[in-house]
Parts: sequence; C-alpha cells; structure tokens
Amino acid sequence: MAVSTVLKWISGGLEALLGVPILGGKLVIALAWTPLAVMFILHVVTLVFSIREGEKKHGSILGIVTSC
Repeated sequence: MAVSTVLKWISGGLEALLGVPILGGKLVIALAWTPLAVMFILHVVTLVFSIREGEKKHGSILGIVTSC
C-alpha cells in the first residue's frame, strides 16, 4: 500500500471522529482547537505524498479547506 493511501485512511478516520457532533465538538473545545491544527498539518502532508505518488488529491484539499 502506498504511503499516501495509509495517510488518507488515517486522516479520514480522524475526520470522521471529529465529525461526530457532540463527541467531536467536545474534543476540539477541550483541547483548545489543537485538533484542527493537527488535522491541517496532516492533510498538507497527505497532499504532498499524494502529489508525489500521482494519487488523487481532492480529499486532502477538502480536508485543508475544512480545517481552515
């Protein structure tokens, strides 16, 4: 499996966790909005690997936009 594929699964899973209305909201607020910064960085790293490996990059770009 390519590195970008693994990173996409990890970032997608974490986005799904943060997307749960009450749980994700409490987690983000309790950690002082740090998870959003971490997800932004993870999406940027995933985007770089996707570009280098010639994979699709629309999910990473959407993740960057939503983290902003």
